[in-house]
Amino acid sequence: MLVPLVGLDLVLGFVNTRSVLGSPDHLEDVESMRVWMVERHLIEPGTLISDSDVATAREIRGALAVLLLAHVNAHERDDQAIDHAEEYLARAGALHPVAPLIGVHSSRWTPIQTGVAGFFGTLLATAAQTASTSEWRRLKACNNHACYTGFLDKTKNSSALYCSTGCSSQVASRAYRKRHTAGSSLAAAAQKDA
Repeated sequence: MLVPLVGLDLVLGFVNTRSVLGSPDHLEDVESMRVWMVERHLIEPGTLISDSDVATAREIRGALAVLLLAHVNAHERDDQAIDHAEEYLARAGALHPVAPLIGVHSSRWTPIQTGVAGFFGTLLATAAQTASTSEWRRLKACNNHACYTGFLDKTKNSSALYCSTGCSSQVASRAYRKRHTAGSSLAAAAQKDA
């Protein structure tokens, strides 16, 4: 019996399948996707995965990452990229439907399809269900352009921009070097004009 990741862990785990700072891309090809999914009990070991499934997985991952990054960059967000991501996720949701299972004590969405297509339905339903809660705005992508790791913002005021202090330090160091280089260039130009 499969015991898959649920809720926030499923969405973040999937977004974080991409290669970051030397880690492998878990959606690089059929075999890497199979290993990632089987290790997390998302599919049975013998489940068929196609190149098309890998391409779909990458596109869903990319679209979710755009939305999580928008939770960090409200003032710099790319509305066209967000619109494209939302449209793609809507189309993917239509291709991977789910059905409600309503019980006495709880309810959940279950995929109509099996295998990888069923996983996509579960993933999208989980993201949609999370998006209807206050937790959705706390799912973010690190604002360090070298990272973009998905993370859950646990600050009281939901103001975290980076997944770790290491990423925060990297960004601060880059900004310092940029200011220092710009200041040196201005000083050199002023000396030259004098």
